[in-house]
Order: sequence, then C-alpha cells, then structure tokens
Amino acid sequence: METAISNRVLDDQIKRLSEKLEIRVPYDIANKEINCRYSCMMFDEMTLREVCKKIIHAEVVERHINESEGGGHKIDSYNWIGW
Repeated sequence: METAISNRVLDDQIKRLSEKLEIRVPYDIANKEINCRYSCMMFDEMTLREVCKKIIHAEVVERHINESEGGGHKIDSYNWIGW
C-alpha cells in the first residue's frame, strides 16, 4: 500500500511540472514504457497510476503470490504462463 501511495504522490508532483522540463521528459518516457511492457492479468488494460489507485482505495488488499513449501503458490506457475 505504501508503494502505491508513493507512486501516486510522485506521479502527481511530476505531472504538475511543464512537459518540457528536463526532469519530466525522461519520467514520461519511463512511465509510458512501464505501462506498455508490464501488465498483470486482471490489470492488463490499466496504467500503473490506475493500478495504484485501485490498491489505495481497496477495502481488502491480499498478496497475489503466497509462499508455500516450494516457495510459491501452487497456481503461480499457471499465472506466469498465462501472462
């Protein structure tokens, strides 16, 4: 939850800056790459900002990967293949 809040605060602060500032240009490029490259099953169509918003406003937050004797949840390998 703290990571989601931190990401949203950073995003809000950067987006208040002019699009031409030296700090904003690489941020926008990295943000676009993250949104294109990474997705997670039910969040495929969401940007990182939207996913953070869902986490921040969720009533219940549960880890997707739960550890077991072998180090991962029994369906984690299926989720990885599907991804």
